[in-house]
Amino acid sequence: MSGQFVLPPMTKPINEVRIDMTPDRNLPLRILWAYRDECDCLWSDNTNGSEPMNPLLIAMNEDQRQRALILDRAIARLSR
Repeated sequence: MSGQFVLPPMTKPINEVRIDMTPDRNLPLRILWAYRDECDCLWSDNTNGSEPMNPLLIAMNEDQRQRALILDRAIARLSR
């Protein structure tokens, strides 16, 4: 073993997000949308697209889903 930690695959690659930081009324929404997009990146321990079996990955994916719900509510409120 080389001693390097290798992350498991994800269902969607995380983008290096560049947020338009123009100081206008939509700045908070652009920031939230960028973080919300990353919530769709889930961990996997296989390549066939099925749910992971690893308990740590299952917990991490559940955290992603919980973050998505919170961000969806915040985006909805700010979008009014």
